Amino acid sequence: MTPREILDKCPKGMTVKKIHDHYYVYEQKAYKDPKTGKWKAKSGKCVGKITIEDGFVPNSNKPASTKEFGQYRIMEACAYDVYESLCDKLNDNAWAADAFILGCLFLANGFKPISHIAEHYSQSYLSDYFPSHSLTPSSIAKRLHEFGQMQDGIIAWQQSLIESSSKKIAIDGHAVATSSKYNDLAELGYKSSKLGSEMMNMITAYDADRNVSLAGRFFEGNKLDKKAILDFVKFFSFKDSLVIVDKGFTNDDFLDPLGESCDYIIPAMKGNSGYKKLLSRDKRKDKEFVYRAGKDKQIVQYQESIDDKKRRVIIYKNRATADAELAALMDDMMMNKEKFEDMTKSEIASMKANFGVICLITNSDMEPKDVYCWYKRRWRPETYFDVLKNHMNFSELGLQDYYEIQGLAFIAVVVDQIRKRVWEKVSSLGKGYSLPEYLLKMRGIKVHKNSNSWAVENLTIKLVMELEQMGISMDYGKRYLVPPTPKN
Repeated sequence: MTPREILDKCPKGMTVKKIHDHYYVYEQKAYKDPKTGKWKAKSGKCVGKITIEDGFVPNSNKPASTKEFGQYRIMEACAYDVYESLCDKLNDNAWAADAFILGCLFLANGFKPISHIAEHYSQSYLSDYFPSHSLTPSSIAKRLHEFGQMQDGIIAWQQSLIESSSKKIAIDGHAVATSSKYNDLAELGYKSSKLGSEMMNMITAYDADRNVSLAGRFFEGNKLDKKAILDFVKFFSFKDSLVIVDKGFTNDDFLDPLGESCDYIIPAMKGNSGYKKLLSRDKRKDKEFVYRAGKDKQIVQYQESIDDKKRRVIIYKNRATADAELAALMDDMMMNKEKFEDMTKSEIASMKANFGVICLITNSDMEPKDVYCWYKRRWRPETYFDVLKNHMNFSELGLQDYYEIQGLAFIAVVVDQIRKRVWEKVSSLGKGYSLPEYLLKMRGIKVHKNSNSWAVENLTIKLVMELEQMGISMDYGKRYLVPPTPKN
């Protein structure tokens, strides 16, 4: 039922429709039913929207004469191959165009409510680039629903990313807060107390070498990683890859079949037979190597064993990490003495012994140093999740339908594929720009319509030189996105 405070703001002679938690105003026309002779009402075109804060906001009837250009042109120029691959795998150029457009809009503006994204589209030159694509809030919701419901092409595209990747793949889960009681995937989960709400579980496959997302899906918030991964691998194959996962994915039903076609690295649980052997090891026999963490060089000691499944188990101690954790403990003990009053000396000694220590299981024949280095790259997906956490608020997005949410998981991968290509070009300038900083600079470049032609505005000499260095044309007539010939 439409709230009274919304109905009170509706212009006379109009009707209100609720679409995905937003209220839109439509023309209402009367007509006589030729069969019954009775007068009835039917809705016409959408003429605006209503919000409690702003009241009735009419649609603008005046076409924009100035539109956003720079930030979308750099995405188009850098990531046209993403669009072409979408055309190829989705077998539908309209779907491919919508996926690419939404990817650009979300990358430029963050994961905003779809009503806002529709407005950003109308304000961008993409709406003239793709004149047949009218992205209204309802059409975006419909397309996301289709992406999530008719998944063959969507999964095929993500599988092609996996197969063309470095084959060094980190799989990780991320808790996404959602407070909507109508969300089909929202459940109380392991991080609900911390998040203060119900949650969904997002599983992502990430190229740990090239730093880009490859595939993603959402699962119920009460489904643990070790259960969700069994469903995830039903959709995607990781044959001939090195798969790196955290201990939350410890599940023999997942690891045993995976080990038949892949190498993997996963932290050992303390109950593992090989780990137990190494806990009582002779530390005088530790070997060591130098690990480079950025500009720092750290000494890592290690020993190796075999568990009951004949897998290699390697225990590592990073001395620099151990020293840092010990310093933090000593400082904490001095500042918060009451916190440690009930701990025995042996308990504190046991804490110290585990500082800087990780124990990994692998079925690969890599050198212990390489196993350690690749596991450290398991944290790369956290960068991706940080972007989602900071820019994707599902309570605000207004998505509740299962299929729309899965469609958004696919679009999130499209966004990251575009981001990766733009970042490669921007970083090639060697000037220390961050990607958000450079996109903000590009946002200043507009196109303005004079008579029947568009002209680019606000181009500085410095920007022109940088864009030329990246091989990007600011000629409005230049088109990077040429749809392939439709398949038979």
